Amino acid sequence: MKLFLIAIVGGTLAAQNMTVAPGNWRQAGISLVSSSDPAFAGLAPALVPPSAPNLAPTFPYSFVLRNGTGKAIIALGVRWTCTDAAGHVRTHDRAWINQITPTSSGTVAAGADRLVTPILSPGTDASAIASELAKFQAQQSVSVSLEAVVLSDGTALGTDANNTIPRVQARLDAQKQVLTGITAAWQQGGAGAVTGYLQGIVVAAPPPHGDMAAVKAPTPSAAYAMGLSDMQRQLASGLLKRASSDPGAVAGFAQRLLATRNYPNIQHQ
Repeated sequence: MKLFLIAIVGGTLAAQNMTVAPGNWRQAGISLVSSSDPAFAGLAPALVPPSAPNLAPTFPYSFVLRNGTGKAIIALGVRWTCTDAAGHVRTHDRAWINQITPTSSGTVAAGADRLVTPILSPGTDASAIASELAKFQAQQSVSVSLEAVVLSDGTALGTDANNTIPRVQARLDAQKQVLTGITAAWQQGGAGAVTGYLQGIVVAAPPPHGDMAAVKAPTPSAAYAMGLSDMQRQLASGLLKRASSDPGAVAGFAQRLLATRNYPNIQHQ
């Protein structure tokens, strides 16, 4: 199910003709407002984070996602497809993943709106934004589609052309596995066991694959395997630094996260 598509044709902003190919995701309670919709101008500015005052130039390549599912969205995957004058096609993929915590309601809270732009980090400065936008402005045409949405109960929707769903499951599983392992090590062997457990993960993990390798993986299972090992290594490496000085604090951190976070098994519909 392809949620949303905007096609932008033309070499300059003034000449661009934007069309929307409607999807059927409204049945799930998700609606999207393209930059060509008159409602966009009233919604988008209010959704720009205070830490990102320079996002207005991205609006022609952005949309507003309105979450009416009744559940928080913990992840979404988006693809920008660019075609140059010679007909060459390149894709730019982005994924936003944020679990539910006592201080966070996910990537998009239930009943909330989110401005989705090509800029992954809200704090990106104006020069970096201009550099990123140049990739789109130089194209003959640009289309943007919402490929995947994962809800807080584990329901996943979308065609998921950029392997967002297996990468989300990998992140959830890696965190749960590492935190559970830390808790068990602490209970069984104390400080030394925690350090040894984390060292074992770091030593055994393969070299990092990186997000783009997972995006381009030939199958969801391959994307999952890459994401799982990368996240296990990343978590273990970071926590090992803390454990070297205070393994008890790391064990307490693991126990708190296991008690306050949800780790659903994702069901792709």
